[in-house]
Amino acid sequence: SIVRTMETTGRAIFFSGLTVAIGISSLILTGVTFMESMGLGGLLVPITALAVSMTLLPAVLSVVGTRIDRFRVVPIRFLQTGETGMWHRYALTVMRRPWITGGIVSVVLLALIFPVTQLNFAFGSLKNQPKSLESIAGIELMQSRFPSAPNPTQVVIQNQSAGTLLRPTDLSGLRAFENLIRRDPEVKRVTGPADYLPASGSPPASQLALVTGRYLSADRQTAIISVVPRHDVGTTSAEKLVRRLRDDAKSYVAGALRSDVVYVGGEQAGYTDFNDSLYAKFPLIVAIVLLLTYGFLFFAFRSAFLPAKAVLLNLVSVGAAYGVLQLVFQRGIGAGLLGFSPESGVAGWVPIFLFALLFGLSTDYEVFLLSRIRERWLATRNNAESVAFGLERTGRLISSAALVMIVAFSGFVIGSQVQLKELGFGLLAAIAIDASLVRIVLVPSIMEVAGRFNWWVPEYLKDFAGRGTSFAEEESPRSVVEEPATA
Repeated sequence: SIVRTMETTGRAIFFSGLTVAIGISSLILTGVTFMESMGLGGLLVPITALAVSMTLLPAVLSVVGTRIDRFRVVPIRFLQTGETGMWHRYALTVMRRPWITGGIVSVVLLALIFPVTQLNFAFGSLKNQPKSLESIAGIELMQSRFPSAPNPTQVVIQNQSAGTLLRPTDLSGLRAFENLIRRDPEVKRVTGPADYLPASGSPPASQLALVTGRYLSADRQTAIISVVPRHDVGTTSAEKLVRRLRDDAKSYVAGALRSDVVYVGGEQAGYTDFNDSLYAKFPLIVAIVLLLTYGFLFFAFRSAFLPAKAVLLNLVSVGAAYGVLQLVFQRGIGAGLLGFSPESGVAGWVPIFLFALLFGLSTDYEVFLLSRIRERWLATRNNAESVAFGLERTGRLISSAALVMIVAFSGFVIGSQVQLKELGFGLLAAIAIDASLVRIVLVPSIMEVAGRFNWWVPEYLKDFAGRGTSFAEEESPRSVVEEPATA
């Protein structure tokens, strides 16, 4: 029994563990320290679990033998699976009208994916921070009692030529730049050296004393313009202001401030740069994960179509989760129930982390389902019967695993930090969607429509696909039955 299990389910566990490791370890490529550490941990955990399940577990089972059943936790009747049970009948019902069932689910999923087109990134404002924290209470008190903002956006101008910023051309350029910033509808207040220095002529010592050390360096080479936005740091409005300031600075560097370098910094600018650095490599991360996942699944199932279907459906599950995030945390649907105020966007790191984790988990479910389908296909060559058999043997496993994940991740949702709520709710939504609509409805529908094309391999890859053995390829030829033409 152990040998047979390792030849079938053991192979599924092997490829499943590798795909989970690939998905989560992709975080290493972000170049951001805390994401890299998550990716490294995500690589070590499934690899370690895989090594234990492929070596230590079979050894322990061989030593314990039948005594493993002595202390049964679940009655045996709940562990028995037939070939015509609930999941089997359900799969056949879905496959009787695959275009209708698959079409309805596809419309629902596309409706959930559509909000992604309006998804914004925002670190989050103070309104969702716990009021009991001393730091939050102090910031709110400062904002209510003092006119200055605790975290304004700072525009730094650095002279790069001979002379100082007190030259008439530089002062004129600084004044014009300040006035341009002041006209921005998102700007509440602007303060800079031009507000204290005369429009013409040399500034007197008394005026220089007012700005030196505050808005102008002692060597007159560096100036600071303080920009107070109307919206809090961490909102999309504040982020858009940073991008507009940088665009405006480019035009002035090419014109009135052509001998200077302009930097836009501050807390909001730091969040903006953080998101930009994350998503600069995101397309590469997605491409690598897709290619590696496709390669492993092709080697596992000896099919060119099934890995492509798996990759596409994984993207659908992740996209639906992104859409749900936009609806809940950006538009505020159900915000009162979850205990937060809607933000102008979701935290930038959350979608990347969701992609890495969910892609591995979705592929994990797919591997277990397709492994049992392939076992039956090799024995019967009956497509509909194989899909129903696979769903009968794995439907309860997939739904139970999804339920365990939902319970585990619900802890993030009930917390007070909105970013962790976003992560937890995105995981809950994606797992629920993937384990129900995608694996239980869409996969049987697509496989029924595809028929024998499920197992298609291009001519130039048939030799490679035929090497070695895959799931249950050692089935006796005597059990192979031709598939009816209507299957």
